Amino acid sequence: MAQLLERFYDPNQGHLIGGHDILALNLSWLRSQIGRVNQETTLVLGLSIAENMSYGCLPGTFQQTDIIDAARRAHCHNFIELLPQLVEESFSAARQDD
Repeated sequence: MAQLLERFYDPNQGHLIGGHDILALNLSWLRSQIGRVNQETTLVLGLSIAENMSYGCLPGTFQQTDIIDAARRAHCHNFIELLPQLVEESFSAARQDD
């Protein structure tokens, strides 16, 4: 559906946006009006869970409590706590212990 809204594909029939013909909208304008965050997860091997969660942040702009808060809001904090060695150790180091 998202790819239809962004017109990576054109619909064969019907209307997607409030009854308006999406094909009549200027493509550049349409895409400039849409903000999308992909939910595909990619973990960087060699980094801890905390480092992966803060990967896009500038150094010094967050604290450990910010990472924990983000994990709670993402409903993954309890799961992460079950993997204590992975919170601060790198994924690659933990995998070598297996």
